[in-house]
Amino acid sequence: MTIGPGPIYEVTFFIDDDAIAALDLWLEQHARESLRLAGIADCRIFPIANDEHGRGGRVCQHVLETDEALDEFVDGAGADIESSITAAFGDAVNVSSRILREDAAP
Repeated sequence: MTIGPGPIYEVTFFIDDDAIAALDLWLEQHARESLRLAGIADCRIFPIANDEHGRGGRVCQHVLETDEALDEFVDGAGADIESSITAAFGDAVNVSSRILREDAAP
């Protein structure tokens, strides 16, 4: 038995300090748009420690309702995140993603 809503698609961003405010605005808009998509239970954004190059860090977690919703998101809107952010910020941003799943409770 799990206690969470579903899998999480997590995207981590590291960006030059002079662009961090613009990234925060981009992420707020992205979160609002994500919450309108079917299968998204939540979208949360929070700051993380700077990387080894001193770039500001942000994490965006998309909480999906089911594995099927995750598959649809990864093939659709999730696939567009990196290209959209690169188009907006170019080389100023570094993006990585991963899928997190809750372990079953004993």
